[in-house]
Amino acid sequence: MNISVVSAQQVPNIFVNRLKNRQNNETAFVTSMSAWFESNPIIKGLMEYGRPKDIFALDYFGHRHGMIPTGVMKKSHKAARREFQENFPGSYVVMGPPPSVNLTNSTILNRCHIKAYAVGNKVLSLGGVNCVPASYGFIDVMLDFESDIFVRRLHEIAEKGVHIRKVGAGERFSLDPLNEILIDYGRRNNCLGLGNKSIIMDSLLDDLRRSIKTATLSSTSVPSGRLDSMLAKHMKKGADITFYANHPSKFRLPLSSVYERWLAQAHALKAKTAWIDKRPDKFNHLKTAVITYKSGQKVAYVGSHNFHDLHVWAGNAEVCLRTTDLRVIGQLEGFIAKNLSGV
Repeated sequence: MNISVVSAQQVPNIFVNRLKNRQNNETAFVTSMSAWFESNPIIKGLMEYGRPKDIFALDYFGHRHGMIPTGVMKKSHKAARREFQENFPGSYVVMGPPPSVNLTNSTILNRCHIKAYAVGNKVLSLGGVNCVPASYGFIDVMLDFESDIFVRRLHEIAEKGVHIRKVGAGERFSLDPLNEILIDYGRRNNCLGLGNKSIIMDSLLDDLRRSIKTATLSSTSVPSGRLDSMLAKHMKKGADITFYANHPSKFRLPLSSVYERWLAQAHALKAKTAWIDKRPDKFNHLKTAVITYKSGQKVAYVGSHNFHDLHVWAGNAEVCLRTTDLRVIGQLEGFIAKNLSGV
C-alpha cells in the first residue's frame, strides 16, 4: 500500500483540491474533535464544493467550544458556525452529545479525538490535524492513503456516535501485511474510568516489551503513566530514548499548563526519560513513536493518540497506524529530523 506522510500545512490544499476535482460518485467525509468556522479554507471548500451526500461529523467538544474550552464561544464564531450549517449542502453531524451533557463530559470525558478528511476512498487521517486554522500551522502530520474499509469505519463511528462505546474497547484490522489500523472506541468501564482499555496503548506497550536499541517518541504532553515507566526501564538497560513534548509554557489553558509543569518538575527531579523540553517555534502536535530493536527491526506508531494514560481514563476515541513498512517509517523519521531534532 502506498502511504505518504504529509505535513499539517499541506492538508487544506490537498483536501480542497480533491473536493473540487472529485468524480460524480465520490462523497466527502470530514471528522474532527474541534473546529473553527471563521477564515478556514476547509470550511470554505466544503461550502463551495460540498454535495448533498457529504458529511461533516464534529465531536460535541468542537460543536460546543469551537477550538478551546474557554466557556464562552465568540459571537462571531457562533455566527460562522450557523452560516456553515445553513450553507453546507451535506449533513452536519454532532458526535454525541454525551448521555449526560455537562461541562466535564463535553470538555474532558468521552471525546472523539479522531481527525479525517476523505474524498471517496482517498483519505487524510491517522494524525492530529483538527479542522482549525491554527492546527494547520502546528508541527503535525496526516497520512495520505486509499482505503474503502477505513472510510466505512469512519462512517460507522459517525453514525453510532457515543453508542460505538457499547460495542467494546475498539478494534484492529490490516490494510496490508505491513500496516495495521488500531481504533479505540473510548469505552469507559465505570464513572471513575478505572480499568479502561486502549487497543492502541496496549499494542504500543506490547511492542516495547522486547529489547530495544532506540525509541523516539513525540506527543503534545510530557510522558507519564505506564509508557513512562516502561521507557525508564529501557533507559536503565542502555536504550537511547528521546521523547519530544511541548514546554508547559506552550499550553494556553491554565489547568493544562499547571499539570504539565508538575509533570515536567517530576521528570527534572527523577530524570525518568530523556524528555526534550526546549521550545520549538511552533506547537508540537505530532503523536508518533518509532522503535528500533536490538535485532535491527523497526516498528512505528502514528495517529491521534497522545500515548498518555490520562486520555485512556477520559475515554477518548482514537485512531492509529501501527507499521513495520520501512518506507512509512523512513518518512516519519525524516519529518522528526527536519521538524524536531535539534530544537
